[in-house]
Amino acid sequence: DGNAPILRAMWYYLGQPCPHKNTYEYNEYGESTCYEVEDDLWHRVEYTTTPCIMCEDCGETISEGTPELHSYMAQHEYEDGVCKSCGRVSKCKHLHTETSTWWNTVTYTDIGDDREHQTSGTCDVYEWCRDCGIIVNQHQEERTVKEPHDYDDKDDINVCYYCRHVNTCKHTGTTAVKYMWEKHEYLEGDAAHHKIVGERMVIRYCTVCGQALQTEWEYAEELEDHDFDSYGYCRKCAYKSEETVIDATVEWNANDVKYKGTTPYVIANGKAQTPRFVVRNNTDGKVVSSTYYDYEYKENTNAGTGYVIITFKNGYTGTARGWFKIYLPATTETKVENVKAGIKITWKAVPGAAGYVVYRRAWNLAAHGWTNFARWNNTTETSWIDGSDANHRVYGGTRYQYGVKAYFARRTDPVSGAEIGGNVGDNYNLGEVGPLKTTVRITTRTLKSVTAGSKRMTVKWDDSTVFDGYQVQYATDSAFKNNVKTIKIANKATTETVIKNLKQGTTYYVHVRSYHVFEGTTYYGEWSKTLSCKVK
Repeated sequence: DGNAPILRAMWYYLGQPCPHKNTYEYNEYGESTCYEVEDDLWHRVEYTTTPCIMCEDCGETISEGTPELHSYMAQHEYEDGVCKSCGRVSKCKHLHTETSTWWNTVTYTDIGDDREHQTSGTCDVYEWCRDCGIIVNQHQEERTVKEPHDYDDKDDINVCYYCRHVNTCKHTGTTAVKYMWEKHEYLEGDAAHHKIVGERMVIRYCTVCGQALQTEWEYAEELEDHDFDSYGYCRKCAYKSEETVIDATVEWNANDVKYKGTTPYVIANGKAQTPRFVVRNNTDGKVVSSTYYDYEYKENTNAGTGYVIITFKNGYTGTARGWFKIYLPATTETKVENVKAGIKITWKAVPGAAGYVVYRRAWNLAAHGWTNFARWNNTTETSWIDGSDANHRVYGGTRYQYGVKAYFARRTDPVSGAEIGGNVGDNYNLGEVGPLKTTVRITTRTLKSVTAGSKRMTVKWDDSTVFDGYQVQYATDSAFKNNVKTIKIANKATTETVIKNLKQGTTYYVHVRSYHVFEGTTYYGEWSKTLSCKVK
């Protein structure tokens, strides 16, 4: 302490050693050393502690005991695939990955819902390996999702901190409880479990609006199953399994799943999907007998990602996970037609769909080919008109092709923890594009007049400098079901025609439309409004 130099000086002046009447014990810690082990997530850290006795009066170390060696498992700190502490070069195959996201730029919008608001912006998306911790994929994407309000404003607990929504819920529903661990640690337990020990927040919340009604802290202990990596170490507590660990991969039966690239998928049909599989040992390449593992399908009915979880047994330990996408069925009976406002796309509803995405591509004369698909609209209806607003334009004489894909309501995948569905982005639409339909944008003609004459009538319309010609159709009823005749006019400069040999005293109904021939296929515009006249 602060008096030690004075006491030392005093005993030195008297020519006597310090009697060391006041002493205490402490441990002298040696430097830690990291040792590589055959594991891509953990290395071993060793250090020594030496028990010592020190004099409180003079500060002299009186005695040192026998050093004691300690060790523990710590995670690698990878940089470019090499651990900075032990030098291990990662050999991980990245078979078990999870995805995490962080908002980069974000906007919160109040949508008038007491439970959630809309969050839009740019996300940083990271796919990281659970076996070694390395980020294996990283990209940025635009997202629009719905997220719970945060009623934790300092001035008013009924106002969302982010979007400023004012909560009107009366909290008359059932109160539920959830827990959030804060200060905690994982302690080794037995061969099956470790223990979570520490402080956690107990939150009682309204199930109607999600607002926290009461929070409190508690000290708690909870058992949790080990999460073994492919080397037999628990990813959380570093417990080393005494059983033989199998590092394995699930391989799907080729007759039960299809593939888009390397992605296995099936089509949702309202029933649980249970594609057959084999489990292959990555060490020797052999198929593992089913007597050495249990399996369970999860999330395998609705659109999203289905899983099979493999748990090894009978002298073996470890887990493996296989996944497959469950796509919504493709849309059917898609129809495209020219209408006055633009090109109308109509399709049949898909069971389980929360909405649809309309894709289109246009003929590019400069490149003489189709441009790439582009997401064009997000709608919950089963029809949409391209060209109906300022953000969506179609141009006369241009050929367009359309496809429609269904998507499902956004939710959190309970197995991976990732947010899936409910987003019009390509990475989150688990559906198939339906049959592609093509048309040429042809604007609706204006029928100017229909003038009656003797056994004849004169029809006039506005001209078009884009399309190849016109069809004039007339009939004796306004529904164009009786005595219907069509005249083709193959000159786009012609804007009137005289129809002869008609019955006197008969009323005729007339409409007109343009047509356009593109690479041998004839496309038609919408019929004009109908005019009529009574022939003299």
